[in-house]
Amino acid sequence: QVLVTFALILVANDLTRLIWGPIPLPMRLPDWLSGTVRITADFEYPSFRLVILVIGFAVSMLLYFLITKTRWGM
Repeated sequence: QVLVTFALILVANDLTRLIWGPIPLPMRLPDWLSGTVRITADFEYPSFRLVILVIGFAVSMLLYFLITKTRWGM
C-alpha cells in the first residue's frame, strides 16, 4: 500500500508539472490576508500563515471526528 501511495504521489506530481509547468506562478495575496498580526510587542506574524494554521487545525479535527465517530472510521 505504501508503494502504491508513493507511486500515485509521483504520478500526480508529474501530471501537475505537465499541465501547469515546473515554474511556480507568483500570486498576489488578497488585501485581507496581506497584513500581519502582532503576537507580542516584538513579534509580528503574517495573516495568511495564521489562516493556513487555522484551516489545517479545522481539517485535522474534521478527520478526527470522521475516524472516531462515524462508520467510515476505524
